[in-house]
Amino acid sequence: MFEHIKQERDPFYHYVSLALTHQSKEDYNLALIYWGHAVKFTPPGLSLKPQIVREYHRIIQDLLNRQNHIEAEKIRNQLAKFESNFEVFLEKSESISLQQYLYLGILHQCQGNYPLSFAYWKQVMAHSSLESMDSELSELIRKAIKDYCWLADQHLKKGEIRKAKEIYRGLIEVYPQFLEGYINLSLIYYNSGESHNAISLLERFEMEHRENLLISRYLDLYKTIEELKNQFDGVPYAAIEKLVEQIRVENIFYPFVQEAYLTLLVNYLIEKEKKSFERRRLEVQEKAILGTSKALAKEGISLGERITMARNATKAEIPKFLHDNDPKIIEALLVNPHLTEEDVLIIAQTSKVSEILNLIAHHPRWSHRHEILLAIVCNPQMDPASSKKILPSLRLKDLANVFHRKKIAAEVRLEAKRIAREIFIHLSLSDQIAVMEASSGDILRMLDRLPPESLKFLDYVLKRFFHDADMILNLSRWLETPGHILDKIGENPQWQSHPQIRFALLNNPRTPPHLILKLLEGFELDELKWMLENKVMLPYVKGVIEKKIQGFPEARSDSEPE
Repeated sequence: MFEHIKQERDPFYHYVSLALTHQSKEDYNLALIYWGHAVKFTPPGLSLKPQIVREYHRIIQDLLNRQNHIEAEKIRNQLAKFESNFEVFLEKSESISLQQYLYLGILHQCQGNYPLSFAYWKQVMAHSSLESMDSELSELIRKAIKDYCWLADQHLKKGEIRKAKEIYRGLIEVYPQFLEGYINLSLIYYNSGESHNAISLLERFEMEHRENLLISRYLDLYKTIEELKNQFDGVPYAAIEKLVEQIRVENIFYPFVQEAYLTLLVNYLIEKEKKSFERRRLEVQEKAILGTSKALAKEGISLGERITMARNATKAEIPKFLHDNDPKIIEALLVNPHLTEEDVLIIAQTSKVSEILNLIAHHPRWSHRHEILLAIVCNPQMDPASSKKILPSLRLKDLANVFHRKKIAAEVRLEAKRIAREIFIHLSLSDQIAVMEASSGDILRMLDRLPPESLKFLDYVLKRFFHDADMILNLSRWLETPGHILDKIGENPQWQSHPQIRFALLNNPRTPPHLILKLLEGFELDELKWMLENKVMLPYVKGVIEKKIQGFPEARSDSEPE
């Protein structure tokens, strides 16, 4: 399930692991070479050399106790190459310290002794809090967390899901505010079929810590999927699509969230929907073909006669054949010289047989007509694999049309979105602005995770269309609109008083906090209460609204005891 996840390990932890591996094999020369490499990548806040010197001093003493003086002298010489002044480290006190806890935590982490490693990391945390610790220690802990996430991935690739869970459980126990740990563990639970554990885990975080937008989004996703499971054979991706898009944007702000786990969940749902979609599509197709056969039998006409009639039909007779669902009849009709593009368009829009749709898509006379190709791809009965082959030949506006058709297969819609995104990114700035103008900004609904350098078109769009309400509304809704553009929109009195735009800004996670406060000015108590009850309102904004409500005289008087 998790086999495609790929990550590079941090060089520090990589070399420490190699050093420990060779040390366990008593290849001390090579081990010290790797320890030397590890020292070069040692994070600030960790004094690694003293710990290594003391460890090798113990190894030397053990060899001397076993009367192995030759090997002991050999290691002593190697240690002198590693650190020429190693005697200085030995003279210092060996009383337990924060540095030793750090060293032991890292040591057992690299050896896979996770419970013992977390025990030492707890000692580190006991010496300081995340809020008060200095930047060097904070960075060291971040590296440790990153490495634990890498280790969890390695276990998942091997199918060792229990080990991955153990790591994330340990992480959130040592670092209770490690939000990404909760998210990643919940996704592992959910991908392993433990939906109840995934939901209860995130609910626990909200209850014990604070309401968080990303946690709320994932909870909504899990609960929505569970509800849909009870209603459909395969969860319709269109029903959770908006939530997934919102989560993907929010994930950007949390570097340790493993989005690959979310992708696995989404791909699993799409694959499951694919099977039920295909089953329904084939059922409809078989019924349609059978319907044509029954109609021919009822009229007393053979299939061969019907084919000949279709090939030779006059302009007035052609409409009688447009809704036939036998591929051989339509194949004959397609070569009829009286057949028009409007006629073919009707077949492309209404046919329930993918073979017929494929005949049109590959026909030398009709395969280059954009309207016909678009109709074929938008027909739910076209097999998805063939639809995806047609998509690259469609124009940007056609791809947008495909994406907005919720009844066609999710895999086709998502591929249309991917191609449209690539096309838009590589357009010239003037063409990007033209597309925005032609769609009044609606094209933004198809664009996500754009590279930062490609967002410059937004500044030009804002300047040019600042008084276009539809364009400004789409900019305000788009979850990837940068904060400085949302700020310019929200600071304008015209848009502050526009109900839809103001609401869109309040529900955009990128809207700056100071603008949220300004947008909430002037609301009456009843309006604020209504907003507080609105399910789509962001948790952060609800918190601000609650504080504003408490400031109203009537709200305070209502809460006072009689």
